[in-house]
Amino acid sequence: MPIERDPRAQESQADRTASPSSGLGTPGRKTVPVAVVVTTFNGRSRGFLDKAIESVLQQTVAPEEFVVVDDGSSDGTADWLRERFPGLRVLSKTNGGPASARNYGTRETRAPLLCFLDDDDIWLPQKLDVQTRQMTRPNPPDLVFSSITLINERDEVTGGWNPVDVDLRWPDALLRNPIWNPSCVMLRRDALVATGGFNERLDHKFVEDYDLWIKILRSYRVDWTTEPLILYRAHSTQNSASFSGILGKVIPIVRAYAADVPGVDPRWVVGYHLYGGFFLTWHRSGYKAARALVDAHPNGGWIPFLVLIRLIGVMLHPFRAIQRHWRWFEARCIVGKSQLRRV
Repeated sequence: MPIERDPRAQESQADRTASPSSGLGTPGRKTVPVAVVVTTFNGRSRGFLDKAIESVLQQTVAPEEFVVVDDGSSDGTADWLRERFPGLRVLSKTNGGPASARNYGTRETRAPLLCFLDDDDIWLPQKLDVQTRQMTRPNPPDLVFSSITLINERDEVTGGWNPVDVDLRWPDALLRNPIWNPSCVMLRRDALVATGGFNERLDHKFVEDYDLWIKILRSYRVDWTTEPLILYRAHSTQNSASFSGILGKVIPIVRAYAADVPGVDPRWVVGYHLYGGFFLTWHRSGYKAARALVDAHPNGGWIPFLVLIRLIGVMLHPFRAIQRHWRWFEARCIVGKSQLRRV
């Protein structure tokens, strides 16, 4: 889907003529060729948006462009932003979901590098600097992402995620989402546009980022840093779907991409996700709920060998070093030889 101008969008003349950082942030900072797009829906009432914006303004380097896309909020978020942050460029559009909002922010900016930030996440001050250095070094990647620190509604640290266990080989990405979320990413505009941007179809909502990572990993170079650069917030008002609902959206995506990979049986790729979901649901909700999950997404019957290797993989989860080798074995069984995209 090409990234075209959204006719539903509205922007005041004051917003359109505002300097991306006029009156904002710390003066005298170095400017980097990055467009920052913050997307929000009812961010004012949810209570985290101001912290997200402040985390951009407090970066050790300044982005060339900084916009906030209000995706049809019903709580006056856009007006509140203009009053709270004079000089901030605020774009308003009718509600279309996170993919639509990110694509619109992409269309309305020009910098060669892009970063997205959800309205409930927070960047650490060095985020733009670290990733810009990665993207402008000799033989640079087309996308970089970072480790993540998990926080709750009270900004308390609850855990973390480190990509050291992630395999960025293609088509291994069909077996698991290799990148936590868009807030930890910096990517080239050319790569995003060439892959069609975020898929705005309703059946991709909440999994549109995974779909994009698959498309990018097929054709572009990806790198990461183990340094945590964002605080990812888990909270009760989060825009998310149930586990079974997300799995139901992931399955047609991976099935379609797997069908285009020579020598890969899409049933095995789908089965890998289903059986992993089966054991996770069984642990949380019991056998009946787990069986209902798999029956709702038939895969042409059970594949005993695949069920066995997924069970072993789930059991090895606490043993990260061993599980890393087991995931390599799983991938070789299901998708065969891979192509390394990490630089």
